[in-house]
Amino acid sequence: MVNYDVFAKVMGKERKGRVCGVGFDPNLSGRSKSALTDLHIQSSQSRDNEVAQLKEELSTMKEKLACFDQMQEKLRKFDA
Repeated sequence: MVNYDVFAKVMGKERKGRVCGVGFDPNLSGRSKSALTDLHIQSSQSRDNEVAQLKEELSTMKEKLACFDQMQEKLRKFDA
């Protein structure tokens, strides 16, 4: 960071492991490894649940599309 920068004058020098201007709460290095691992596991499980739900929705949509295709084919035969 440039020493002549206005932001640097107000906020001070950048500190390793901190996000400048985001407050004065503990930084990431202050969290325990197990807490970070738990967060990762929770987000991973949440993502896995969402993926499973989306796969189920996709399967349902494919079935509906197949039904619509069959109906469209029947209508073509009926109109011919």
